[in-house]
Amino acid sequence: MVPQNEVSNTLKTGKNLTQGEWLLVLDWHHQHKGNKKFSQDVTVAHFRELGWKISQPSLSRSLKREAQIRAEVASVPNAAHSKRPRVVTEPRVDRALFEWQREMESRGEPVTGPMLMAKRGIFEEKLNVPMHERLDSRGWVDSFKKA
Repeated sequence: MVPQNEVSNTLKTGKNLTQGEWLLVLDWHHQHKGNKKFSQDVTVAHFRELGWKISQPSLSRSLKREAQIRAEVASVPNAAHSKRPRVVTEPRVDRALFEWQREMESRGEPVTGPMLMAKRGIFEEKLNVPMHERLDSRGWVDSFKKA
């Protein structure tokens, strides 16, 4: 059973589960599927009792994508908190930027969009990212901050 404190507000309101929340569902499903009367419907019913809004077809899709979900959560910072996979053009730069942002926040220093853009440029330079693969627009900043 999933501890009640792990049930997020998004689940109670019926919004999409994050990838981390899907991993909780999948782990519970695998732990209990040894029972002869067990099915995906049992998992769905269990989580609905907790107030989670999932369906059998969405569970089935997540089971098919399980390896992809686990790989994403393991390799991309904050992927467990996102609802869909993030497209990361250069994982090394993304990880370095994430670690830098975390360090700044631990010191209590604010991180702004222009700071993120400047620091990304520095990391792309240091990591020899080809010019055609560098992100020079501001479009990625908001999704990075959310993640």
